[in-house]
Amino acid sequence: MVGMLLLIRQRHISRALLLYGVLISGKYMKKSSENPFL
Repeated sequence: MVGMLLLIRQRHISRALLLYGVLISGKYMKKSSENPFL
């Protein structure tokens, strides 16, 4: 049971980190130059 909770929490944390990384990289790319992907 504890393992399941840890797995769920880890998945949520990894998803949040992924979204955070995407936002940061998007801001950086926009700042450095015009982003052709957006």
